[in-house]
Amino acid sequence: MAARIRMNWNAVQDLLKAPATQELIKEKTRDIDRAVNGNGGRSRVDFSAEGERARGAVIAGYEPGATAETTRRQLLQALDGGE
Repeated sequence: MAARIRMNWNAVQDLLKAPATQELIKEKTRDIDRAVNGNGGRSRVDFSAEGERARGAVIAGYEPGATAETTRRQLLQALDGGE
């Protein structure tokens, strides 16, 4: 049995730009930032709602002596919600 799916791209675009979606992205981005800072890292948050979608980013590795590996570990731990 096969199923055929047709995407409603206008609805997807509306969802990606919706105020509720933007707020959720801001909230989750801030949660990750708090977790990184709580694990001894230093990070900053970047958020934009331009073009076709809203985007949030946590940029880590601002602490003295930061390496790519420690920054990666801090971000992964923050995403996992673990210590």
